[in-house]
Amino acid sequence: MEYINCQRELLSIPVVVVSNYMQRDKYAVATFTDVIIENIKKSHAKFNMKNVIYQSDGTGKYFKQKFSLCLGTIMHDNFQWHFTATSHGKGAIDGLGGTIKCRVREATRSRNIDPRTAEEFVDCTKRLCPKIIVLYVLQETVTKKKQKLEEIWMPNDEEINTRLKSTSWNTLFVKRRHRAKTPTQDGKQTCIGHS
Repeated sequence: MEYINCQRELLSIPVVVVSNYMQRDKYAVATFTDVIIENIKKSHAKFNMKNVIYQSDGTGKYFKQKFSLCLGTIMHDNFQWHFTATSHGKGAIDGLGGTIKCRVREATRSRNIDPRTAEEFVDCTKRLCPKIIVLYVLQETVTKKKQKLEEIWMPNDEEINTRLKSTSWNTLFVKRRHRAKTPTQDGKQTCIGHS
């Protein structure tokens, strides 16, 4: 779900990412986040994105990790990540995925459609759920992003120079500091850590 603060009114826009990349790893999180942010910038160009707030349903291993928090510091100057209690499939985010799967399953049972690939699933979803923005990410896109991120991340845990500050039980604020891999790479944003 994407929310936009427009003249002190919070607009909610349902967004779902579908991919043929079958891993649930840090590279998928990074790529999907990037695709969602780029979609917001493209579709709402008149808005100046000053603050990005992530919300995760539960603090599962896919989201609560150094990599994702460092990624936020690289992608955005000002961001927050809110972790809420898991709702075991009953949250707003789960509801979007459940809605599109249910609608496609209904159409499949009535023999109107027969999606066999992720691309066909996306096409069906766009026709059946026109009010939900469906973004498709190719496996190759995730692989390219993975290569770029591997160049940025430094796997030395002793060198971590990112300060995490917990202000409440469910919010983490991250302050970015810069540290180059070598003295010759001074000024380049570098994030250290891996999962």
